[in-house]
Amino acid sequence: MASGRAESGSSYDATLMALGQWFIERTGLRVRVASGPAELQAVQQLRRHQVDTAGWEPGSRSTAAEEADDYDHDAVHLAAWDGTELAGTARVLLPAPGVLLPTEAAFDLRFEPAGAVVECGRWVVSDGYRDGDHRVSMGLSGLACLEVVSRGYSVWGGMTTPPIIELWRGIGVQMETLAPPRTVLGEQRLAVRCDLRASLPGMISVLGPLGAPVPPDTPV
Repeated sequence: MASGRAESGSSYDATLMALGQWFIERTGLRVRVASGPAELQAVQQLRRHQVDTAGWEPGSRSTAAEEADDYDHDAVHLAAWDGTELAGTARVLLPAPGVLLPTEAAFDLRFEPAGAVVECGRWVVSDGYRDGDHRVSMGLSGLACLEVVSRGYSVWGGMTTPPIIELWRGIGVQMETLAPPRTVLGEQRLAVRCDLRASLPGMISVLGPLGAPVPPDTPV
C-alpha cells in the first residue's frame, strides 16, 4: 500500500492547500489554530456543552466546565471565531509510535499505512452557527487540510456519523468505512479513512464549478 505521507512541494499538495484555504475564506470567520491556555479552555468548554446537550461521554479528565482527555495535550486544536465568540472547533492528532489514536482504540482497528494516518475529530459547532451550508464545519475542515498536508501527511481517519459521511461524499471526498458502527460519544458512529490525494479528482469535479482554485498543473 502506498505511503500516506505526501511528497513535499507536489502539485497535489498545492491543490489541497489551495482548497483548504478556499474553504476557510468562505466562512467569513477567523479560522485558525487555537493559541494559549485561554483559547484551549474555550475549546474544551464548547466541547463540554456538546457533552451536556448531545449526550457525549465525558473525557477522562473532564471537569464541571470543560471536556478534555489524554489526547488533548499533543493535539492541534482548531477554532473558528466570530469576533470573540467561538463558533466551532475540531482537533488534529498526529500518529505516534506505540500510541493508539482514539478511533483505533474505540473500534479495535489499526489505520493503514501504519504511522502515516492523522486523526481528525472532536468536531463541534456552536448552536447558533449550525446551518444547511455547514460553513463552520467546512472551514474547520479546510484548516484541518492545511495542518495535515503541511505536516507531510495526505491520509486522515476518524469516527463520524452516516449523514456526515454522505455530506463529504457529496463534495467528491472518498470516505472508506473500516468497521461496523459502534456507539461512541453517545451516538452510533463509523470508523472512516480518507485519502486526500485520491479524493482530489472527485473534489475538483464538484467544487470547480463553484470557483474553487485548481492550479493548472494539478495531475488529476
